[in-house]
Order: sequence, then C-alpha cells, then structure tokens
Amino acid sequence: MIVRDSNSAEALCITQIHHSLMTGELAKAWNADFGIRLPLMHKVIRAAMLHDIGWLDWEGQPGLDSKTEHPHDFLSMPKDSHLGIWQNGFYDSAALDPLVGLLVLRHNVSLAGKDAEKDPAVKAFMDEMDDKDKQLEQLVLSENPGLTAEDLRTMNSLVLLLDYISLRMLMGSSRKNPFGPPPEFGGNSFKLTADSKKGETMLLSPWPFIESKFKWKAQAWRHQRGERFEKLSPSSQKEISIILLPG
Repeated sequence: MIVRDSNSAEALCITQIHHSLMTGELAKAWNADFGIRLPLMHKVIRAAMLHDIGWLDWEGQPGLDSKTEHPHDFLSMPKDSHLGIWQNGFYDSAALDPLVGLLVLRHNVSLAGKDAEKDPAVKAFMDEMDDKDKQLEQLVLSENPGLTAEDLRTMNSLVLLLDYISLRMLMGSSRKNPFGPPPEFGGNSFKLTADSKKGETMLLSPWPFIESKFKWKAQAWRHQRGERFEKLSPSSQKEISIILLPG
C-alpha cells in the first residue's frame, strides 16, 4: 500500500496491485531500441505487471498502522508481513510462468537483500529463495534456447528501474525521495525529478520510452483515520492523473 498524507485525517491509499499494473504499462511503453535490446520482452512486461501479485491477499484486509490509523505504508509495514508477501508473489507468478516467476523472485530478493545481514528471518528467506533461484534458472535456460544468464540479469534490471519510476510517481512528486537515484540500466544513469511548475508531473532523463509522454490515471482510496479498509465502497475512490515527461 502506498499511503499519501498519512498524518492527516484522510489519507489516499494506492494499492501495490495497482502500482504493479502501472509498472507493466511502463514496460509496454519501453523503447526496444533504447540501450540493450531484450529477448522475450513480452515476458518482461508480464513480470513487471505481476511483480507485486503477492500483495493481493494482504491488501484485501490491510492492517492499520497504530501511529497513523491508516493502512501500513509499504515502507513502514512489519518485515514479517513483507516476507510472506514476497514469498506468495514468487509462488503465484511461478505457477503462471517459470521465467516470470524467476524475474519476480529476483526482484523481491534484491529488495530484501539490504536487511539480510541484520535480520535472521530475512537471511532465512534469502537462503530459501536462493535454492529456488538455482532450480528455476536451470529450467528457464533449458526451455529457452539462446537465452543467457546475462539476459536474465538485464531483464531484472529493467523491472527494477520501472518499479522505481512507478513507485516514485504514485508516491507523489511532493513526497521526499527515500530511495536515492534510479537504478542504472544498460550503462545509463537516470535522473527522475519533480516538475516544479506542474503538480503530479515528474521528469525523467534520459528518455527511454516510445512516446514523448507517459500519462497514468492512478486509482486511490480515500481512507478515514481508523476506518476498516475492507469496508470502503467504490464511492471512496479518487482518480489522480500523473504524468511523466522527458527531463
């Protein structure tokens, strides 16, 4: 859950499932001639679209943060919940397609890895996923002649970059960036900044998409402090138009 204005009486909540769909649309908009040309791009698009599928159950009945009385923002939720979500995401996506499952697994492991040395539960998760990774990579490479381990790393890099762009846009251009610069891709260093003249607009350089503008209609839920999220009705939804332009 991406929670905007979490310290106010009403917060805007955007689900990770919605963010995942946006990430998939960014992958569809990618310019195949930018940087490294990827094989099996349709699989990368599917992995980008499903990379947060593990959130589906949790976001149906999200717990409330005791400090804000709004659903937990994805950056502040309990780590054990995150681990279960990442594990579910791997199993759900791998059941659909081994290559997609492998990309989702590696995406989640790259996020979890920052805490592996200081959290035994994260370390155990990483060890379990490492075994799954080795098995899946062998299967994927055997089923896709011509595909290489380097191709898989490049695919993962693209999903990481698109995930970053989608998250930053959905968090809102006024929110402080907690992540640092965007991930590199194909030897390119990217810069993503808020447009100081236009709200809900961000600028990206270099520009890697086919069209000269990317626009997304984000679906947010208006959540009143202390309200059970699963009790919200469709009338509680709000549409937010967010735009990405060359910077």
